[in-house]
Amino acid sequence: MATGRIILPALAWVPLDGSTGNHGPALDFVQSVAAAPSPRYARWAFDKDVDEHLCVVFRLPDDFVSGPVVKVDWYCITDTGDCVWGCRLAAQSEGDMQGVINIDCDAAVTTVQDATRSYLGQFALDLSAHNDNLAAGDIVMLVLFRDADNAADTVNYDAYFLGGVFEYTTA
Repeated sequence: MATGRIILPALAWVPLDGSTGNHGPALDFVQSVAAAPSPRYARWAFDKDVDEHLCVVFRLPDDFVSGPVVKVDWYCITDTGDCVWGCRLAAQSEGDMQGVINIDCDAAVTTVQDATRSYLGQFALDLSAHNDNLAAGDIVMLVLFRDADNAADTVNYDAYFLGGVFEYTTA
């Protein structure tokens, strides 16, 4: 058994539509302050006051066996407080008797992460218990969110999402 990885950079994700409860973060681009030519990167700014969501869709490779985990790369501009992050997953197999437009996600998996000023953080969300019966070849939809109105989310600044990785155990 080995580990398979699907790289999910910031630009692979899309915000939800902004309707009630479907708020999305803002996408912006940041230029390093290092001497030119300096790197520039995309990031999603998750608000400190409103729960916001991103979604990404991909096909699960044929070598998928089990153990879905999402690893999230993020940072904050403060070193005071905690951010509450979460992820939900939905999967659709060819021939499923549910229309693609009616798909709903499994229960959310959440984690509380300590903010560290401007330093890259990474955390993992194990989706094994809430995996919507994933199978090789499925279309997978991940929803990543910041649970800003959760009492445990105490960071009074935006949190920035840089991308992530979907990992799994291979055949």
